[in-house]
This record gives sequence, C-alpha cells and structure tokens, in this order.
Amino acid sequence: MDRARLRRIRNYQSDEFYAALVMRPLCIVTMMLVADWRCLTPNLVTTLATLAKLGTVALILTGNREHLVLAAILLQVGVLFDHIDGTIARYRRCGTSFGAFYDKTSDAITWFLIVTALGWVEHQRTGLALPLVLSSVSVYALLLLGYMKWIHEFERLRARATDVNFNHTAISAITVGQEPPARTPRDWAVWFVSRLAQIYRFEEVDLGFWVGLALVIDRLDWVLWVMAITQPFVVGTMILRRTRALMNMDKNLRPTSAPVAIELRKGVEH
Repeated sequence: MDRARLRRIRNYQSDEFYAALVMRPLCIVTMMLVADWRCLTPNLVTTLATLAKLGTVALILTGNREHLVLAAILLQVGVLFDHIDGTIARYRRCGTSFGAFYDKTSDAITWFLIVTALGWVEHQRTGLALPLVLSSVSVYALLLLGYMKWIHEFERLRARATDVNFNHTAISAITVGQEPPARTPRDWAVWFVSRLAQIYRFEEVDLGFWVGLALVIDRLDWVLWVMAITQPFVVGTMILRRTRALMNMDKNLRPTSAPVAIELRKGVEH
C-alpha cells in the first residue's frame, strides 16, 4: 500500500458519528480505487450525487414500501458521493469556487426536495397538514444552519485576511486538506467511542442516516418529528455560538485593518 497516497486521501477528518464511522471510511476505500481516474472530476461526482438524491425523491414519492427501501440505498450512495467530490478536489488540489458553489447549492436543493417528499407522502397517507408543516420547519432550520455557517466562515477568513499576522494555513486546509492524525490502537478505540457518543446530536451530515433508517422501517412520521424538533434546537444553539464567535472577531480585529474590512464588506453588500 502506498502510505503517502493514503495520507493524501485522508485529507478531511469528520467529527459527526455517521460521517466519521461509516461514510469517511467508505469514501477512503472508494478513493483508493478511483482517486486518479482523471475522467472522474469533482464536479462530475457532485452531479452523480445530485442525480442519486433526485432519484431518491422520485422513489419516495411513489410511497411504495419496496421503493422506500431502494430510496434509502440510493440516498446513501448520494451521501457517499457528497464526501468523495470534496476529497477528490483536495487530493488533486483542483478545487474551484464554482465547484464549492455547485456542491453547496445542489445539497440545499436536493435536501429540500427529499424532506418535502417525506412530508408529502405522509400527508397523502394521513390526510393531515401536519407532516408538511414538520417538513417545512426542518428544511428551514437546515437552510438557516447552512447560511449561518458560511457567513461565519467568510467573516473568519475576512478577519484573518485583514490581520497583518494572517496565517495562510487556514486557506491551505480548505484547498489541500488536513493532515491526517497518527493514532495508536488505544487512540483509535477512544476516537471510535467518542464519535459513537455523538449519535444523539442529529448533526446535518448525519441526517442521511436517520432518513435512510426511517425509509427502511417505513416510519416517515418519526423522522419528520425528530428533524422538526432537533434542528430548530440546533439552530438556537448555533445562533448563540456564532454570535459569541463573531463578537470575539470584532473585538480582536485591529483598528488599522478597519478600512480594508469596510471595503470587503462593501464588496459583499454589492
């Protein structure tokens, strides 16, 4: 095994339980096979992920039990491709601004369609409007989480860029990836337990697992309730965290960088 190549493939470390324990290992195994296939570009993989998730929507809307199981499988394929596209971009150092935009936008659109499809099927089964309300609440919460995340990311990089002591490692970590950690067997055991302990948090990247499980056991009502309750709670927690972080950035921003900061903000507003 080419250990140097493997280290380049392990260029992102997930914290969430399903991503860390299932999707990242599957991504690494897949990458060992396809990482150097030049025909397989990051944007092509994003397109494949989008098509897989659109197929998931179509299967969900049938409401057929067998189709729901197929939808769960196809959803996991789409989630896996979601991990592979960024991993390829970092591995080859070929990430683009359009690629990042395409990836995030397609994720937002397809997730909206998937959750809305869940709500619609449950509405058709029960005749109640409540499933549509639950799906709308969870979708809005997820979109708000994404919006807050990228506003925070932009402001973090803007604050660093206007600092004369700016450390370019932050940019490098985004475009090239993170150095994979070296772990002993004991470290791996501790890491495994710590990731498994995150199962209760219902993080955004883990929702593919919960939706897939609900599709397999045909309990769409359960997952709609779970997402409608947990995601607004996560939003409230994240508002507090992002507010504190942004206020600290403003406090630490040097006065000499204020003109530059104003110009950057003007550019964003226009």
